[in-house]
Parts: sequence; C-alpha cells; structure tokens
Amino acid sequence: MYLCGEGVKQDDQKFLYWLKKATGNEDAEVQNGLGGIYYEGREVKQDYKKAFYWFEKAAQQGHADAQHNLGVMYSNGYGIKQDKQKATYWFNKSSGR
Repeated sequence: MYLCGEGVKQDDQKFLYWLKKATGNEDAEVQNGLGGIYYEGREVKQDYKKAFYWFEKAAQQGHADAQHNLGVMYSNGYGIKQDKQKATYWFNKSSGR
C-alpha cells in the first residue's frame, strides 16, 4: 500500500518499515524481496552488503530464488568477496542439484 500509495499517501520509509517488520517472522519470501530492494537500490540507496544479508537469510531457509541470488553475489563479488566455488554451490542448490 505504502509503496504505490494505494489508499494511503505513498511513503517509501513506511513501506520499508513494514517490510522489515515482516522479516522478523522469518518469511523467506519477504527476506528475498528485501534483498532485491537493496540489490537494485529501489526505494533505498543500493547496498550490496545488506542485499547479501537478506538473500542469505532466505537462502538458508531453502528459498530457491534467494539461493540463485547468492550465486550471483558470489560470482560477481557483490557485497562479499568473489568466490566462484561458493557461487557454483549456490547456483546448483537453487536448481535442486
């Protein structure tokens, strides 16, 4: 609602507040989404370290998209030291291998 201003005034800060509050429930989908927001710099300043943090929390719960995202982060050295071996691990895990 706050992101698009549906029924309320559009407010990026309130959107992020409620999204972060939802991550406290260990919801991997929300955690992955928050990682994507930081990765792309939508509504916030781009921050690969925060993106990595949220992708990792979701990936450890088995979220396949987050596992793939961690592979991208390790492959390119975004927010973490580049590590092709860990990138391959997460890419394989995301595809069920």
